[in-house]
Amino acid sequence: MNAASELFLLDTNIVVHYLRGSAVAHQVERKFQLRHRTERPLLSVVSVGELRALAKKLAWGERKQRRLMEQVRELVVVDVNNRQVLEAYAELSHWTESRGQRMG
Repeated sequence: MNAASELFLLDTNIVVHYLRGSAVAHQVERKFQLRHRTERPLLSVVSVGELRALAKKLAWGERKQRRLMEQVRELVVVDVNNRQVLEAYAELSHWTESRGQRMG
């Protein structure tokens, strides 16, 4: 289990997995227990835009869009212009590319 003071910045795809209740979401929840932590996970404002765009692209109905926004409200939305967020992104991007992958 992770230290109580550890914060998590979720990517758009993780929020979608949680919304769908996928196996990936269950694995993430088992490992990190995001729903049972004192500190709510973080979500970039860019991810909020991506999620809204995905909902439009896939023509989600009102009910599913409402569920999405309820889930977003459970998170702490952060401005992308934050030194720690940008540094974490750079580290993650470098790590994935050094292993022959791209974040996309």
